[in-house]
Amino acid sequence: MFAHALTPPKHVYEVAPLLCPQCGGTMRIIALIDQPEVIEKILSH
Repeated sequence: MFAHALTPPKHVYEVAPLLCPQCGGTMRIIALIDQPEVIEKILSH
């Protein structure tokens, strides 16, 4: 994976989606889940 793929898409949304909405601290991506059955299991939990 390229570094630019992990860069927050601020230019698209005009916000920084990897900033904590509560404290403003920086969040980081720790996993990328792209398997539908895993996503469904997580969301239905």
